Amino acid sequence: MACTAAHTCYDKLRRFDHALKQASTKIRRRQTRVKNALRRLELSLEPLEAVAVYCEKAAGVGFSGDASNPLQQTYDLMEIQKHAGKALQAKLDPVPGTSRADPLLTELLAQVHRLVSKKMETSWDLLSLQDPMSARSTLPNPKKRSMREFALVEPIGSGGYGTVWLAKKKRSGQLVAIKVHSKADTKTKKMMHAVRLERNILNEVDNAYVVKLFCSFSAAKHLYMVMEYMPGGDCFSVLQSFGFLDEPVARWFIAEALLGLEYLHDHTIVHRDIKPQNMLITAMGHLKLADFGLSAADSYDESDADASPAKVLARLKHSAVGTPDYLAPEILRGCGYSFTVDFWALGICLYQFLAGEPPFAAESVDEVYERILKNELEIDPDELSGEGRSIIQALLISDAEHRLGSTGVEAIKKHPFFAGNIDFSLELHKCDSPFKPTLKHAEDTSNFAMNARAKVDAHRMRQQLEDDHSDTDQKGAHSGERNDDAEPEEELSGEEEGSFHTINVTQVALEQLAEVDGAGSDSEGGPRALFGRHAAPAGR
Repeated sequence: MACTAAHTCYDKLRRFDHALKQASTKIRRRQTRVKNALRRLELSLEPLEAVAVYCEKAAGVGFSGDASNPLQQTYDLMEIQKHAGKALQAKLDPVPGTSRADPLLTELLAQVHRLVSKKMETSWDLLSLQDPMSARSTLPNPKKRSMREFALVEPIGSGGYGTVWLAKKKRSGQLVAIKVHSKADTKTKKMMHAVRLERNILNEVDNAYVVKLFCSFSAAKHLYMVMEYMPGGDCFSVLQSFGFLDEPVARWFIAEALLGLEYLHDHTIVHRDIKPQNMLITAMGHLKLADFGLSAADSYDESDADASPAKVLARLKHSAVGTPDYLAPEILRGCGYSFTVDFWALGICLYQFLAGEPPFAAESVDEVYERILKNELEIDPDELSGEGRSIIQALLISDAEHRLGSTGVEAIKKHPFFAGNIDFSLELHKCDSPFKPTLKHAEDTSNFAMNARAKVDAHRMRQQLEDDHSDTDQKGAHSGERNDDAEPEEELSGEEEGSFHTINVTQVALEQLAEVDGAGSDSEGGPRALFGRHAAPAGR
């Protein structure tokens, strides 16, 4: 009897010990989770402090300095924004277990950037109200840009969107590209929303792999967007000249396009029209993305300032737009899509670079769509390397959830196609490109494939553009309001015309400061840098 009782007691003691050990294990796990949470909080303190300091520095501009000098104030804000952006980008560590930065911190930084940009715009409002007898008031008013400031050189592109001209700024000699939209055609084709959308996106973004917008304005018969000039033409023109690209060149172009897409996606923009024609080439052989007219309607709007990237991207899922050869299958099925459609199009472009034509090319659009939906991908092993075939097949997976890049851009960067060849830790736009366009002189437009008839039609409208001045282009210029929700088929009112006016305050600050300090130099602070470092004149 006593032995039985003792055995029972020992059994209970063992159970108690086991329960205590289990409790200890749970507590240790809880302790580890709390420690990890605290570590993450500690890691977030430094970038949060940096953002707070950025806000305080920007708030102090105009009070601690010369408040009567809005031009200098704008320049100071520009410098603070540039240096803060570089410093903070390095502090945005990826979320543990992922390859993407903390979305809340990234969004907070984007909101501060927008506030600083708005303050710079307000400084220009002050500049426009400055004493007309002031020495600085002899500079052109950034709120009143017009074709009077530019001399047309040569048409370099045309299409359903309008005509693109190479032009020269009369004051500094800086070469720019001016995209011209006829108001009548824009109204007839119901393209006003697309034109405004592209203007708004380009006015907000600032990235080395996206073409820069300097300003936009309207006149009696046309809408104008003044952008940096890309003397190397576009990738489609290069393909027409060479037939296909060597793999190192194709890899480089795709890598720089990928960096541009990474920036756009981080800013809730889905391009939706990635193709060689929209990949422009600088004088030094670097690539920039252009043409945002087919981007999602809600991809960039001031009302999204407090919305999360996921919430904005969720609205980009159903409009069937794009160029047939580059459309992802989920767009054709109408089942909803997001940023992965850009990675599908990037895979199509890579195939086209290496093979000379899109993988699903056919005689009719319907046949193209059928081949895309069936994913009839045929890759000649003699034309592409093993790594090239692998990345193309991974980017052209029909199921968007399993497509390379569905978990983020980092997955694409780590693919063997880039490994050992592209160092994404470097600023690629500052490295030597394996491709250098041939340029005989600064105004050489031979890299642009524009047919003769389109050139003749463009030259016929030259005088009309040079004489296209109207007082209506100044109405509402000081309002700075945007009306992206206006019906595209409606004719523009005077106020809406004024709302088309925008300026890139960073580039105009460089321009006006250079003119104040003494134009005529080719240094980085002179006229050659007026519209940004990446708009270097051809032939440098």
